[in-house]
Amino acid sequence: MTRGGAIVITLIAMATAAEPTVAQTLRRGSLADSAGAYVWIDGSYQSVSLPTVVNFGIQGLLPATATPGGSEKHDPRLNGYGVNGGVGYLFAPGTFSSIWGSNVRIELGANYVNAKGTGHSESARVTNVNLTALPLTGVAFGILGCGGATCFTRSTLSSDYTAWNIDLKAKSDFRSGAWTITPSIALLAGRGRTHQRLAQQTFVNDAPYPMVGYDMSAALRWTDVGARLGVETRYDFANGLSAGLMGSIGLAHRSASLAADSSTLFGAPVPRLSAMQDDRSKVPLLANLEARLTARFMPGVTARGFVGLNYDSDVPGIEAPQSLAFAATGIPARIKFDPTTSYYAGAGLNISFGP
Repeated sequence: MTRGGAIVITLIAMATAAEPTVAQTLRRGSLADSAGAYVWIDGSYQSVSLPTVVNFGIQGLLPATATPGGSEKHDPRLNGYGVNGGVGYLFAPGTFSSIWGSNVRIELGANYVNAKGTGHSESARVTNVNLTALPLTGVAFGILGCGGATCFTRSTLSSDYTAWNIDLKAKSDFRSGAWTITPSIALLAGRGRTHQRLAQQTFVNDAPYPMVGYDMSAALRWTDVGARLGVETRYDFANGLSAGLMGSIGLAHRSASLAADSSTLFGAPVPRLSAMQDDRSKVPLLANLEARLTARFMPGVTARGFVGLNYDSDVPGIEAPQSLAFAATGIPARIKFDPTTSYYAGAGLNISFGP
């Protein structure tokens, strides 16, 4: 979910029915108190944050026996879209005890997010510093000295992110005048994927052509299974509008896998190649906060607009390899988990089929 990225959580919006008097509006609430099915669909703009990508490729050695120093840093922020929809069923009044509130209902929802982005970075310029190529295995090879020249690297990171999830939710309303509080509980499952490519070049004295080239490609995939608790607070206006603030928090078991490869053209016509794989698990904290405005413009149909944010404590990313110069072994690149916060804004419709 989501720098992972990111997973998107959307709740059912409620709206008050337009009635001739304030008393009728407050009495009816935002959903008719009768059994029936309903469907909803949302579309949204998504701003997805992913873990940093830092210290890959060509790095400096100061002195020559030291651990290779850092290179550029990328903080991916992707732009894309989200689609959310589902079906629900509202149970008839009296089906459940009043201790469970009113408008008891169950919902099956699904969410899909797709986002892409490209970032650019440049390292600090150094003089009289030796450089080495650090492949994904962590075993450094080759030394190239800047001598009296000034060396620096430039890189471009391209990121492609997709994620989907489904959830089964139960919820009900507790009313007090114009205020409604709606608690919910949900089971969720989903999958995510991130593909990233880093293309790096090393330049000497602002030469038009690079001295060293480096290319890295990484594919991350993960699966989530978990649960979350949510609550919505809504105020119903007499003119058929309602405003609400909602949030949720939950935990999931996340299984992540990584496959990556790199190539370095370092003082030879044939590139040096490296590859690695890794698998790790985590239990991330997933949280959501959303504000929305809802309007009923015809019987059984409501429209809404919303803005919100998603927090994920452990979005999968790739951690750079580590090595001493000319060491026979090193620490390969591997999966890391970083916290990220993503944002979204959109609109949607809710259609009820009750009597």
